[in-house]
Amino acid sequence: MTVRYLGMNSQTGLSISEIKHIRQSVRDILVTPIGSRVVRREYGSLLSALIDQPPTPALRLQIMAACYSASDLTSLGGMLNPLLSSHIFLTLLSIILAVIATALVKRMFRTR
Repeated sequence: MTVRYLGMNSQTGLSISEIKHIRQSVRDILVTPIGSRVVRREYGSLLSALIDQPPTPALRLQIMAACYSASDLTSLGGMLNPLLSSHIFLTLLSIILAVIATALVKRMFRTR
């Protein structure tokens, strides 16, 4: 029996599954400022507070820390438990967050 996680694409309304939905969920958590949701104040990340900061090595670490500490990322594990063990999930999540943080830092340094 194959267990699939199905969700809805936030832009098209079409159904999406597994990694596409995980990618969309991680992106939503990272781009949502903490405190901006009325019912779930803890949802989101601190990345929005780092916008327009001068590009420094300290900012790079702050971006990585904001990605790693983004609240509610651990709730994604609940969606994936039928699909992956927690160890594999945490490894994949670390890789995804590192790639996102690296891309954000590269984009910031490139635009200045």
